[in-house]
Amino acid sequence: MVTIQDVWDMVAKALNYETTQQKMQVRTPCWLAYCSLAERGPFLNLRQYKSISFSGASATLPSNAIGAYDIVGTSDVYSFCEQADASQAADHPRWFYAAQAESASPSATKSVNIVSAAGGAAATDTCTVYYWVYPKQPAQGSEQLLLPDSRALVLKTVIDVLGLFDKKEEQADRYRIELESAVNELIAKIPTAPHSGANRSRSGQALPRGGRN
Repeated sequence: MVTIQDVWDMVAKALNYETTQQKMQVRTPCWLAYCSLAERGPFLNLRQYKSISFSGASATLPSNAIGAYDIVGTSDVYSFCEQADASQAADHPRWFYAAQAESASPSATKSVNIVSAAGGAAATDTCTVYYWVYPKQPAQGSEQLLLPDSRALVLKTVIDVLGLFDKKEEQADRYRIELESAVNELIAKIPTAPHSGANRSRSGQALPRGGRN
């Protein structure tokens, strides 16, 4: 069993960190990398799947939500579309993320809207929104790593830590070359996200009917 402490130790070793203070500096970047990987693929253990219900045309997701992956109404499934395409006619109802103001922070809450097949007209329905949330920041190093492999997490953390320092970009680039293949290998080792009827991309995002990864 690989623990969070094991990952911290591997990152510290890659960075040649030896003091306790230096080793403590890798913990927050490691958690942020954990969250970043949660966005890259349907990691069933790392992502925490939740659902909320609403009646009307829109709903606001909780602040810790990564994003919605399905919306199911009382009579239909709403497939994902970009907001710019919501005004176009389609053969089925759709949902989209409402645009946020430019001043909104990256962690601002996301809201979802549903529209009818006619395009542009807000749909009114009683729906269940299925979404996933970021993993909690590990409180103890003894916690089990909720990924089938640690390599991508170690590489991502090392890259992020090096990015905090000037004149380290060349060193970080060496790890970036390895990262994408490590992430692909990681995704290949995990099962598909829960399915409630809609097509989805590899990241778990709902796709329009007939959509492809």
